[in-house]
Amino acid sequence: MLPLRTGPQKNRLVASLTSPSELILDLGCGTGSILRYLKKQGFSHLHGLEISGYAIKRLRADGITMHLGKLPSVPLPDNTFDVVIASQVLEHLVRRGRFLREVRRILKPGGRALIFVPDDCLGPIDEPEHVIKFTALSLRKLLEAHFAVTSVESMRDVNHSMPVLFAAVEKPTT
Repeated sequence: MLPLRTGPQKNRLVASLTSPSELILDLGCGTGSILRYLKKQGFSHLHGLEISGYAIKRLRADGITMHLGKLPSVPLPDNTFDVVIASQVLEHLVRRGRFLREVRRILKPGGRALIFVPDDCLGPIDEPEHVIKFTALSLRKLLEAHFAVTSVESMRDVNHSMPVLFAAVEKPTT
């Protein structure tokens, strides 16, 4: 049996930290599990960015605004989004600084990013698609170069055995 790709605790956390009135973008959204969950909760200003044409087509059929793109570039306008989600994305990127500058660029002043990465597991030796393994300290240090860090904490989800780091950051208003 294949593992479930949904994370109910992660989905509830994102919903609790956001509002249905906010413009939300999920970068590298894959199957769109977070976006589909938010839509079911009454959120309507949902956007995703994905490289998979198939995923884009499926999520558009679900009423989610989708954009084609290959990270670390984000081909969207400056100061647009209230919230950006990057779930299980950062550990795949060599050009993490460029990616975080793009996130900062597309966030409105005072906007927030919600970032999830494996917690001190699944590094490049364990998972060839991963280019880095994060600890709470290394993730905080990377994010502090680009944002005001609100929190970095470890969490687990019922459908996954690995621990995940969750970071909440904010783009300064000035």
